Amino acid sequence: MKILVVEDDTLFGQMLAAILSNLNYAVEVATDGEEAWDLIQYYSYDLVLLDVLLPSLDGISLCRRIREHGLQMPILLVTGCNDSHDKAVGLNAGADDYVVKPFDEEELVARIHALLRRGAVSSQPVLEYGDLRLYPANCEATYCNEILTLTPKEYALLELFMRNSKRLFSCGMILEQLWSFQDVPGEEAVRTHIKGLRQKFKAAGAETDLIETVYGIGYRLKAIHKSKLSTPNLKAKQKTLSSVAEIWQKYKGRVREQVDTLAQAAFALINKNLDNELRSVALSHAHTLAGSLLTFGFPEGSKIAAQLEKLLKLKSLDIQEVNKFGTLVKALEQAIEPSHETTSVTEELELDERAVARILVVDDDPKILAVLETLLAPWGLQVFPLDNPQNFHIKLQEVLPDLVILDVEMPQISGIELCQQVRSDGNWNDLPILFLTVHNDAEIINQVFTAGADDFVSKPIIGPELVTRILNRLERNKLRLFHAQANIRQINRMLKALSACNKSLLRAQNELDLLSDICKILTEIGKYKSVWVDLLETEVPLKIVTVASNGDVARDNLLKIGIKAIETAKTCVFEDKSTDLEKNTLISIPLISNHKAFGVINIYSNDSNAFNNESVGQLEQLTADLAYSIILLRREQERTNELIQVNQTLQCELERRLEIQEALRNSQALFAGIVSIADDAIISIDSNQRITLFNSGAEKIFGYLAKEVLGQPLDLLLPQRYTKIHRQHVSEFETSPNQSRKMAERREIYGKRKDGTEFPAEASISKLKLGDETVYTVYLQDVSDRKQIERMKNEFISVVSHELRTPLTSIHGSLGMLASGLLKPDSQQSQRLLQIATDSTERLVRLINDVLDIERIESGRVKMSKQICNTADLISEAVNVIQPLADKAGIVLSVTKLSINVWVDSDRIVQTLTNLLSNAIKFSKPDTTVWVEARQQGKEVLFIVKDNGRGIPFDKLEIIFERFQQLDASDARRQDGTGLGLAICKSIIQQHNGNIWVESTLGEGSTFYFTIPFE
Repeated sequence: MKILVVEDDTLFGQMLAAILSNLNYAVEVATDGEEAWDLIQYYSYDLVLLDVLLPSLDGISLCRRIREHGLQMPILLVTGCNDSHDKAVGLNAGADDYVVKPFDEEELVARIHALLRRGAVSSQPVLEYGDLRLYPANCEATYCNEILTLTPKEYALLELFMRNSKRLFSCGMILEQLWSFQDVPGEEAVRTHIKGLRQKFKAAGAETDLIETVYGIGYRLKAIHKSKLSTPNLKAKQKTLSSVAEIWQKYKGRVREQVDTLAQAAFALINKNLDNELRSVALSHAHTLAGSLLTFGFPEGSKIAAQLEKLLKLKSLDIQEVNKFGTLVKALEQAIEPSHETTSVTEELELDERAVARILVVDDDPKILAVLETLLAPWGLQVFPLDNPQNFHIKLQEVLPDLVILDVEMPQISGIELCQQVRSDGNWNDLPILFLTVHNDAEIINQVFTAGADDFVSKPIIGPELVTRILNRLERNKLRLFHAQANIRQINRMLKALSACNKSLLRAQNELDLLSDICKILTEIGKYKSVWVDLLETEVPLKIVTVASNGDVARDNLLKIGIKAIETAKTCVFEDKSTDLEKNTLISIPLISNHKAFGVINIYSNDSNAFNNESVGQLEQLTADLAYSIILLRREQERTNELIQVNQTLQCELERRLEIQEALRNSQALFAGIVSIADDAIISIDSNQRITLFNSGAEKIFGYLAKEVLGQPLDLLLPQRYTKIHRQHVSEFETSPNQSRKMAERREIYGKRKDGTEFPAEASISKLKLGDETVYTVYLQDVSDRKQIERMKNEFISVVSHELRTPLTSIHGSLGMLASGLLKPDSQQSQRLLQIATDSTERLVRLINDVLDIERIESGRVKMSKQICNTADLISEAVNVIQPLADKAGIVLSVTKLSINVWVDSDRIVQTLTNLLSNAIKFSKPDTTVWVEARQQGKEVLFIVKDNGRGIPFDKLEIIFERFQQLDASDARRQDGTGLGLAICKSIIQQHNGNIWVESTLGEGSTFYFTIPFE
């Protein structure tokens, strides 16, 4: 049996633990209320010995919390107050008894025995099991009246089996019952003690092995012949059988309906008209009956249903198989006739009130749900049935189960799929899952365990096996959770101890007080069993003396470990197995000065996992600081002034470290800020290629918020066709010696935004090894704009080269013909060639001037010479320049002037007007009108140029303002255009903070607008 002692006085707590351990109880000690509550939540105790005045959480409050959570273990209050009111407060809080300090040991033991007799655990004077007797009063055991010589742990193990004679215990459950959590060894220790008990039984003359091994589950006492079963157990069995029979009466109508469906399927098979719907329903019913009939006492019916299911799974049946199907259906009808008594094979398992747990059962067969509820309820397992798997997640949040039982085959969604969903959910991935199904073939079992199942039980249901497996799994999960919590508590204790040690180092006034403080801190805060410091007394022969210690342990047989640490000037670790096969660990860390050891600090722990690499490193650093402090303290008397300077240096070093730490924190914050606000995407992934970092640049580029993608696979950000290539790239990079690499150097890569659109990107990847984990960081840029610019640049170069080559070709051809001498200089053909060369030269000059002009304007190298100008004068000047062209084309110019002053570069505005008027004249028919007008519009002047020409298509209204954008290149050359006029106009107007646009109807004409602000 296990007792929890909650006492903040370490000495008094160790005394109580020693008293109770001598009585073969497993004892655990907690030094504050919160630590005790953590232990109570994860372990089952037969009794709690509780002090009243405790740090963190006082004993009265802890007692109330225990009772508020429905826990019924006996509580014995230990108080220093003999006042009736204080006793009443404790008893009203839920305590069962109290004892006043100081107390007599005999009285304390008697009160404990009395509470255990009233508690959940039977504590009769003599325990009997066949010829085996156990006497708790004097801790003796006999077989056939012969005394068995047992070790304390063997005695405790035998008592556990005899008090729970019909219960199965796994190794984990035995470890929890008989060892405190600080002392828990491996499962091999349990097997060793079991082996020792068996050998002593055999030596005492036992004919058979009294301890039975249920392979894969645990151990128990071998059952006594059934004739010796007690009447209460028989009544319990009859009650269980009666409950199963009641369930059969409730669901037998449904079973008959399922059998009728199979009969319809048989009739349809004979008539060769079995449709897919009826086949599917019949298959489902056969599968359900195969798993449930044996539980209700119809083993033959279960076998027949399994054969029917096998036949229905065949794609087609021959005449012989069809006849066999019909025969099997008739046999199934006879197998479930009322004349067959419903029996159920069960074995008694002792009810343990501490095993209460919430079980969520998901199965589409309500009969199975009802049977499970009946079978599991007597063992304290609260069953929550669910026959619709689609409501699984809702039920999961509602029930908050300790374990889930799933069927494999269910409608809409299978149990394997539900298992996979649970394992992928961070909130539930540790939830124990047990599969209960009629299938037992290797493939299904492999799929179940691959999906993440913890255990697998085949139908038909065997109650004891199912209950034992459930309890075993719950115990393991509880133990695992507690060990995780214990590790966290151990780390916290270590940090608190190191912090306290550092404070003690800083406050130290003399060597012995410092060493005593360190030993006390490591035992009381660090929870080590014993700590002592040995200093070197003589080198030849090597002799050490203990100068400070705290805790109690036999150190004589451990002396050589400290000597070895001093001789080698290295840390030594030793596992002490001298006490009852428990693994105690000693670490000896040398105190070193000038590369030579002058002493050693020894730390003894009964936790075999106490000294991992991290804790050893921290203790070595502490020891180094301690050695340094000792040397300083030794010099204090003779060099006080020097010590003050050294202390000042230490303070400066400490401040420098704090400054470095602060600078490091600032640097980390700066780095985090830079990463967060960077325009480029910075994405980190783990070794499973799941996203762990997603900065704001990535949010802008991909359209996702960081919370939407963290934890998701990187494939979310990639087009599907690139996911396989990318995974292969990362796998190759993992084994590459390079720390960084540019991605997709020989081909373009693309990303995928949240809206599904793709974009070209440039990226590089780097890797960082953090322990066993490799972190990859991808730096990515969206190069869509750059690609667009490159396309525009290529198009620009292509158009310019084309436009340059055209006049140059004309010039070269004309001059070549003239230079050949084949034509007379004064001939009409020669004059025509000269005119072609002249016109081409002029066009070439205009093109180059326009290109240079627009580049200078857009680059800002041409400064606008702005001055106050009248809009009427600007329009008049432009009309005067363009009038000859209009007269030549037979176009009438209609001018509407507005006299208002604007701040502009007059030459550039006139250039804009002449370009627009020139285009309007070129593309208008003879004897038509072109209008030019200025209007006041708010704080702007609106200029309008309108024609009745051929118009502009709707999809060209925007691009005609781009460079070399012409509606018809051949027409433009005929009209002597370069394709840069409107682009120049746009640049000029933008330099004046204005806007320019066009409205047009194809075949009816166009209207160009531009605005200029007054100022």
